[in-house]
Amino acid sequence: MPVEFLSDEQAEAYGKFAEEPTRPELERFFFLDDVDRDLIALRRTKHHQLGFVLQMCTVRYVGTFLGEDPLNVPWLVVEHLAEQLGIEDASCVKRYTERRQTVYDHAWEIRDAYGYHPYEDYAMGRRFRAFLHGRAWTAHAEGPKALFDHAVGWLRRNRVLLPGVSVLAREVAEVRRIAENRLHTTVAKATRRVDPSLAGDLVALLKTPEGRRYSYLEQLRRPPTRTTGTAMKSALQRVDEIAAYRLGRVKLNKVPPNRLAAALKVANYGAQSQLPTLRVRSPPQESNRRIILAMAGAFDFPSDLLDAREELHQVAGDLTVLLKGLPWSVEPHPGFSDTDIWRPRQRPATDDWSEEDQAEVQRLRDRQRELTLNVVTHPFWATLEGPDCVTARMVLKHAHDVASAA
Repeated sequence: MPVEFLSDEQAEAYGKFAEEPTRPELERFFFLDDVDRDLIALRRTKHHQLGFVLQMCTVRYVGTFLGEDPLNVPWLVVEHLAEQLGIEDASCVKRYTERRQTVYDHAWEIRDAYGYHPYEDYAMGRRFRAFLHGRAWTAHAEGPKALFDHAVGWLRRNRVLLPGVSVLAREVAEVRRIAENRLHTTVAKATRRVDPSLAGDLVALLKTPEGRRYSYLEQLRRPPTRTTGTAMKSALQRVDEIAAYRLGRVKLNKVPPNRLAAALKVANYGAQSQLPTLRVRSPPQESNRRIILAMAGAFDFPSDLLDAREELHQVAGDLTVLLKGLPWSVEPHPGFSDTDIWRPRQRPATDDWSEEDQAEVQRLRDRQRELTLNVVTHPFWATLEGPDCVTARMVLKHAHDVASAA
């Protein structure tokens, strides 16, 4: 995946030594204490000792192991560590990679000894995503690059091994997308709560009246440019027109101040743009929703098919909510931790499901299976052919949206 918000140089430097460490960095990340020396002393040969300590200090400084090429470090670092270990010939480290398995064995030993977690760790993954979502929601003005840097900082502070650059970039991009959708949903709900027609009235401001060059919104945002009585009268009329929307009713106290300020900045940019630019900033998936609403009238769905699809939608939602609140195992389980496989995984200890929970899950699954069969095999589909059948099935999936918008 291309990392759009990182430059080629930034993406290339990720998880590596981008430059030689400074003297303060050498003293902080590459100083060997007694615990380090006890662990290093378990290696018999000089090149194994030096290679081991290189991996140990690399993961401290970079946040991950260098994998296939653990010696891809500045020579200044090698000499600094060799001096602390009393190794006169630092070049002996070149023999360290003669046996590849030794490199991996040492990396696993370092990970276990110093408490590093793989990126796929279940518990740390939940903490990391909670941090990322919270940061994206409350500090919107940072931008994706800043959020990416904060993500790297959190992983290093909590001793979680860095994933590939594209993996972390996808995570950051997805979190920002969710935060944007959350903002839109929060504002939309607040608007509908005070007046269901207010959102439509505001969208109507983007229309350009016949015979005019500017939209209603552009007319309202233009302040008076003269100090005549006529201009003052127009200005007061403009105030009345804006006040008629009573936008103060919309309570946005659930939106963090930083994100609200950023949204206002975007709105100010949009107000200074041409109408086409404003339309590009329409709510996510709004264009798809308009298409579905337009196509809904082309199909006369039977009432029993609509009822089955609506109940299926409700049952699926109820089942999802129920499963999220239940333990991950149906029976009591002590948990497990598979850390010696190529993709480590673990689960905490958990209680079992109660008999009532098991019965309710089974009931919902049975009903979901029955409704799915009814919808998929309904006789209505036999009346359609080819692309019409595919389109009708797509429209039916959003039947509840169509009904609520009607």
